[in-house]
Amino acid sequence: RLIENKEYEETVIESNNTAIIAIDWTGKITTFNQKAVEIFGWTKEDMIGKRELLKIIPDKYKNYTKKLQLNI
Repeated sequence: RLIENKEYEETVIESNNTAIIAIDWTGKITTFNQKAVEIFGWTKEDMIGKRELLKIIPDKYKNYTKKLQLNI
């Protein structure tokens, strides 16, 4: 049942027409779906497992995130 749920979740995430990006508590990207690849131009290999969220945050928001001291 768990395998079925995981496959279902992956299918929903990958087939979604919206960029879906998730990070863990350390700031590492754990999910970067195909739409995120299309929008931001980074591959999953470039992003998943890395702390690269600042690559996709628009410049006008980067200072804001730094002020919040987000460890990304």
